[in-house]
Amino acid sequence: MGRPRKNNLTLQTGAAVTNAVAGDTQTASGTAEENTLTIEDGTATNAIGAKTKAGRAYKNKAILLGGSVTNLVGAESTHGAAEENTAAVTGGTVTTAMGAHTLAGDATGNHAVISGGAVTGSLKGAQSAGKAVKNTVEVKGGNLSGASVMGAEAVGDAEKNSVTITVTPTSNAATVITGAHSTGGSAVNNTVDVNAAVTGKIIGGSTDSAGLDAIDNIVNVKADVTGDVYGGHAVRASLRNIVNIADGVTVTGNVYGGSCITAEGNIVNVGRGATVTGNVVAGNATGRNDNNIINLTGANVGGNVIGGVGGANDHDNTLAACYETAHPTSHVSDFSGIKNLHFYLGEDIQNENPTLLKLGVTSKDIRGIDVGVGVKGRMARNLKVNDVISLMKVAGNGTLTTDADSVSPQVLVNHAEAMQGVSLLYGFDIMKRGTDELIATVTKAAISDQTKSFAETRAAATDFINRGANPRRPRYRLRQESSGDRG
Repeated sequence: MGRPRKNNLTLQTGAAVTNAVAGDTQTASGTAEENTLTIEDGTATNAIGAKTKAGRAYKNKAILLGGSVTNLVGAESTHGAAEENTAAVTGGTVTTAMGAHTLAGDATGNHAVISGGAVTGSLKGAQSAGKAVKNTVEVKGGNLSGASVMGAEAVGDAEKNSVTITVTPTSNAATVITGAHSTGGSAVNNTVDVNAAVTGKIIGGSTDSAGLDAIDNIVNVKADVTGDVYGGHAVRASLRNIVNIADGVTVTGNVYGGSCITAEGNIVNVGRGATVTGNVVAGNATGRNDNNIINLTGANVGGNVIGGVGGANDHDNTLAACYETAHPTSHVSDFSGIKNLHFYLGEDIQNENPTLLKLGVTSKDIRGIDVGVGVKGRMARNLKVNDVISLMKVAGNGTLTTDADSVSPQVLVNHAEAMQGVSLLYGFDIMKRGTDELIATVTKAAISDQTKSFAETRAAATDFINRGANPRRPRYRLRQESSGDRG
């Protein structure tokens, strides 16, 4: 047939075939559209909704209700494109299920879903010898039995593909769940949404290509995960990948923003009351880690918080501890690879508040680290001059070492000013209290006399507060200043 369209083929009890194809083009450029293969029972090696040579495969389906299949494919094209095809597993057992398979062309908008039955090998929205764009996988139950799950796998670039976990699988052990993977291109703008508990390594986007990158991939963790989580994983560079750990979620493992040779602009956000049992690493690059950020809001990290692991080659990695009334304190074992240490005060912050950041170590040296304080929210209505904000403490009445320890008296670590709203201006003296605590004393809470337009003032006010990923954010350098110098 030159253009098989809307054909239906059903395998039932007793069927035992090598190849089952609902619509198969016989001409070189023929297209296949809206054909459906349904397996109710029996066995098949290759169960395919439709096949084309160089023509387009469009909106075909392969549905597994029961029986046993080796390869379940919505559509396959030898030289053409595959678009909007579906593989659905609701029962039975299959080794490999994919929405589409292209041997030379691109795969766009294909879909694979499991809601019952079992996938024992891999579940993919598409496998493409060209580009893979906007392909999706949805896990709505079923048994993954150690399978790998990918929105798409491509030889070329993999862009805007996604995996969504909406129901916990009955066997909750995938080997790896990846928004998309490329063997010869870049992985860009891929997403994994974890909305139900799952076991396995989670990766937003990854590439094996030595000269290409993982860029702008996102992992949203809204349910418990047992396994490590990566925003981006690449050989050369991981750029601007994001991992969001939602409020109250537990990740039993480590969390990485980007892993590669060069990690830049990656962000890890750990929400209110969330727990990461291992380390939280923004930049896990062997060469250089720049401008990576970790934001903690009342979070618990059992291991260390690491801005970058590259040492002397790293620049401007940031740890931010954010105050939230119900979860005011973040707990971490220790932190390293950090150049900027920022504290964000919420609108309900009060004098002698619970400490924003508590360390599990008894000794910490923060010399050379830039410390800053920002105010977020509509109005820090409880702040007034001479109020004291507890920023950070080491454990066990231990020792905190700062740049100011080398001068006498050891009073001022830093002075910072922060705008809030249109015209409120706050000033803070950042100081040590005792041997183990970093505090901020309010020195100013006043209306600014700057004559800026509303738009200009608003931009200035929100830059430090909201744009942590901006490498041009204000910098607050530790300096030594005695009380006499400020007279």
